[in-house]
Amino acid sequence: MEMTYRITVKESFRLFRENEAFQKATETGNFQCVSKYNEDGSMSGYCYFVIGHPKFVEHRDDGKTYLTKYAKENLSECALQFEVVNYPPLSV
Repeated sequence: MEMTYRITVKESFRLFRENEAFQKATETGNFQCVSKYNEDGSMSGYCYFVIGHPKFVEHRDDGKTYLTKYAKENLSECALQFEVVNYPPLSV
């Protein structure tokens, strides 16, 4: 079984809609969705759901939220882990 810490924004919506455990975990407010950015500053389309604590999340002057260096190096400590599943395309 393949596991990952990052998830696409579309996958997170699907998971929220279909998975009660994920709904409960994210609705507590303990986890924050942090976008993954490309080197040029654009959004990659991926995000991490991490514990919303300054040790793991930083808010910068550009208005964006980032993983701290510590969080990037210790995702198993602060981020939700997801099983990689090949879903059929999402119709909106």
